[in-house]
Amino acid sequence: MSSSNLNKFEIITEFDYFIKSLFKVYVEDFNKQLNTEHVAHYIRNYIKKSNKNPCKVFHQLLQHKHKNHFTSLIGFFYRYGIGTKIDLKLAFELCAQAASDEIDFNIENPYALESLESFRRCNHEIGLISLGLMYLNGKGVEKNSEKAFQIFSKSAEEGSSKALSCEGYMYCNGVGTKKDEAKALEKDLESAMLGNPLGQFNLGYDYFNGKGTSKDEATGFKWYLNSANEGNIKAQDMVGDCYNNGQGVPQDAQKAFEFYMKSAIAGSGEAQCDVAYCYYSGSGTAKDDKSAFRWYLKSAENGYPFGQLQVGKCLKYAIGTKRDYIGAVYWLKKALEGGENDADALLTGITERII
Repeated sequence: MSSSNLNKFEIITEFDYFIKSLFKVYVEDFNKQLNTEHVAHYIRNYIKKSNKNPCKVFHQLLQHKHKNHFTSLIGFFYRYGIGTKIDLKLAFELCAQAASDEIDFNIENPYALESLESFRRCNHEIGLISLGLMYLNGKGVEKNSEKAFQIFSKSAEEGSSKALSCEGYMYCNGVGTKKDEAKALEKDLESAMLGNPLGQFNLGYDYFNGKGTSKDEATGFKWYLNSANEGNIKAQDMVGDCYNNGQGVPQDAQKAFEFYMKSAIAGSGEAQCDVAYCYYSGSGTAKDDKSAFRWYLKSAENGYPFGQLQVGKCLKYAIGTKRDYIGAVYWLKKALEGGENDADALLTGITERII
């Protein structure tokens, strides 16, 4: 075999391996998280850590010989503008294509992701759930919560543990169906017992808030912790809150900081603020105003309005950074746009000082 043919073989092999690895990561994280924006954050980081160009990865997906097995992922790239422009209509169409694929539900170990049929199975499931989420939120299609509930129910009947947790959410809040907290608890329990981290999180919420059952913070904490240990970002933040406030578990500031940090590193803007406050107040870690500002800035850049408010305060009062009124105005305006009304008074004080 000539060297040119050998190089071609190696490139094709590497390309195929990376796309399949990326899809596996996508499936695993999609089934863990409450917020699909966190999934997008994780996918971007995975591509970056793999020293790949997101535009080239997107192009490779479109050219893959089995691209019909990855339509939900291609739609996800369009949904969040990964390597391409955001196009919600195309995202919806690709999710619909994945959802409509005819699947053999009798295959053994459908989530092993070791065969093309397994890829199809996961692609179909994620396509269905994504379709439901787009109907629920009115993204790429007219908002229709009843249609979303029907789609989640269909996916749950096909065996999706995440769809069960989505059904639970709909029943708990009376969205797309009649409110029924007992039914919500049933769905969340079924999802949690199948090992789905989102179902475990929702079950923790049910017990913690007395939804469909007697309020039991200790049991709620247990399910939050199970979900957090499986990698659910929101659960990690909630476990941090439980340790911080002594709810369902003895108060432990160091444990709180540990779980806040896990969630913050994974991309939660809320947890990034929690980590920043721990540094600012010296709770569970050494007081460090510079680290506090750095984490508030991460939260602000992540689009979290309360983080933007805190960055504005830090820049105004020179907390952990140099005083910068122009920068403070920028971030406080962002915070105000995001609904943090406390930014208004801070802005007034700065503009009066500038004038």
